[in-house]
Amino acid sequence: MCSLTGATIQFLLSGWLLLAYLKARSTGDKATMLFEYRHQWFRSLNINYHVGIDGISLAMILLTAFVVLSGILISWSVETKSKEYFFLLILLSLGAYGFFISLDIFMMFFSWK
Repeated sequence: MCSLTGATIQFLLSGWLLLAYLKARSTGDKATMLFEYRHQWFRSLNINYHVGIDGISLAMILLTAFVVLSGILISWSVETKSKEYFFLLILLSLGAYGFFISLDIFMMFFSWK
């Protein structure tokens, strides 16, 4: 039940992100990446936490949210190790979201693994 709640929240937040993205574009923001945030983690290795979204990553975020919610609903009848299954499914979605919003190669690789 917790995984369904979490996936529903992810789905609703991705819908909210779509509305915020469309609002930012309609106000005339022509930046390549929206909602961009950068923080330097390790200066000597040039590793940054750099995230943001564009139209393609937004579409992939919406698709991921839909697939995860559908996957939880379809596999609701899993009985053996169901907690582990749903935990790993949510963890997989976390990595997918991180991959789609990453703008730094280290962050992308970290999310992909």
